[in-house]
Amino acid sequence: MAAKLDQFCSSVGGMEPDDEVAAGPKFRYYYQRQVFEASCTNPSESVEIRNGKIREMWKRFENKELVCNNLQFDVVNGSVIKYAVAKLIDPFIRDVIRWEVDLNRVDQTDQRTVLDYVQQRADRAKGMATEKPLRHYYDILRQAGARHSHEL
Repeated sequence: MAAKLDQFCSSVGGMEPDDEVAAGPKFRYYYQRQVFEASCTNPSESVEIRNGKIREMWKRFENKELVCNNLQFDVVNGSVIKYAVAKLIDPFIRDVIRWEVDLNRVDQTDQRTVLDYVQQRADRAKGMATEKPLRHYYDILRQAGARHSHEL
């Protein structure tokens, strides 16, 4: 199923629309189709079953297929969630919260969780236009169970 996540960071970063014409469910963004296909789930399943499958898939692939290496991203082999924070990709952040994936992965290269990353970026953005959305991400991720690395 890892093949279903091919170029996942590009799909997230580009907010590519789902243009698949195959039979089955339609998605707004192609990354959503990738997640559902890689986790062998579909929108008609109950939220609990669907999210459980997505969580299992996420855990299985979070160290390889769900990391980003991009010139527009400051963390080598960083979580795709951090990448979405860096690019202010609101729909993706809301999706990972809705899917209830583990928000507490500590990236080996920076030794930080997504919450650590958001806080650092928000602190650096003080007084700039990006501060407000970053503070908002901090709040919604925290409410969804995200923790700082020192809390784990």
